Amino acid sequence: MLIPSLAVATPFSFPLPSSPQEKSYIPALTYSKGFIFDENKFDKIDYLEVESKKHLNLAREVAEESIVLLKNDGILPLNKEKIKTIGVIGPNANSRRSLDGNYHGTASRYITALEGIQDYVGEDIRVLYSVGCELSSEKSEVLSAKPYDRISEALSVADYCDVIVLCLGLDETLEGEEGDTGNAYFSGDKKDLLLPKPQQILLDALLNLNKPMIVSIFSGSAMDLRIAQNANALLQTWYPGAMGGSTCKYNLWRGFSECKIAYNNI
Repeated sequence: MLIPSLAVATPFSFPLPSSPQEKSYIPALTYSKGFIFDENKFDKIDYLEVESKKHLNLAREVAEESIVLLKNDGILPLNKEKIKTIGVIGPNANSRRSLDGNYHGTASRYITALEGIQDYVGEDIRVLYSVGCELSSEKSEVLSAKPYDRISEALSVADYCDVIVLCLGLDETLEGEEGDTGNAYFSGDKKDLLLPKPQQILLDALLNLNKPMIVSIFSGSAMDLRIAQNANALLQTWYPGAMGGSTCKYNLWRGFSECKIAYNNI
C-alpha cells in the first residue's frame, strides 16, 4: 500500500509519520534509506570481487552444508567402484531455475545436478539422463498425443542404470511471495504441500522398478514428502545457488557418512 504523505516525499526527505499506520513503516523506511539512498560500505566493494575464486568456493561450501539428509538406508555414500551406470532423472535434474530460487542475481556459470555428477564421475561412470516430466505440466512436448510423455523415456533410463538420482520439487514459477505474478497461484499460497501430479506419477513409476534410488528435493517451502519415503535416500536440497550441482561429490560420494550413522541411530 502506498501512503499518500510518503508518495510525495523525496528519497532524502521523509515527512514525520503521524498515523499509527505510517509509524509502522519506520523500520522499512530506515532500511530503504540506509541501503538504497545513502552511501554504505557495500558501495566500496570492487566489482571484480563478484564470482571471485574465494566467493565461488564459499558458495559451494554453503550449498554443501545446507543440504539436509532426511533418509538414508545405507546407500549413501555411493561406492564409485561398484557403479557402472547412473541415471539422473527429473524436471530439476538439469534446471538452472531450480538452483536460483527467489531473490537472485545472474551468475556467469551454473552447475546443475546433472552437470555436477557428470563433472565428478568423468568417464569412469556412464551417466544417462531423462527429464521424466515437467514440474507441473502434463506434457513435455505440446504436440504429444498423450500426457506424461517422457515417463517412458525415464523408465528406459532406469532399466539401464545401477542407481537412480531423481531430482524433483519446485522452483520460483510454482512458489513465491504474495502478488508474485510468476507464481502459479499469484497469491503465493499453494493449494497443498504435495509434489505436483506429474512428479508424483513419475516417482511412483520409478519406485515400482525397485531400483536403488536417491531422491533430491529442490524447494524453498514446506512439502509433504511421504510419497518419497520408500526411496533409499531422501535429500532436501533447497535452492542451492549457481554452484549447487557441484555438491554432488559431497552429498552422494564423499560426505554424509557421519549423517548416515546418526540417522540409523534415531
